Amino acid sequence: MVRYLILLDDLDTLLSSSEDCTVRMWSLREQNCLNVFLGHTKSANALVLFREDIFITVSDDKTIKFWNTN
Repeated sequence: MVRYLILLDDLDTLLSSSEDCTVRMWSLREQNCLNVFLGHTKSANALVLFREDIFITVSDDKTIKFWNTN
């Protein structure tokens, strides 16, 4: 189940955090998954855009992670 969504400034890219421990990057235009970010061991509950190319996630595994979209 998806826990959180963020639409990036380009209005085409969406980030989703999920109970499957992943964060996924989606293209709305192409309607497909561009990237899967792995690293949490429990549900990724929330995410926030830190800069245009950096986002932060919070997980039930009690970690906070910084990710680069590039």
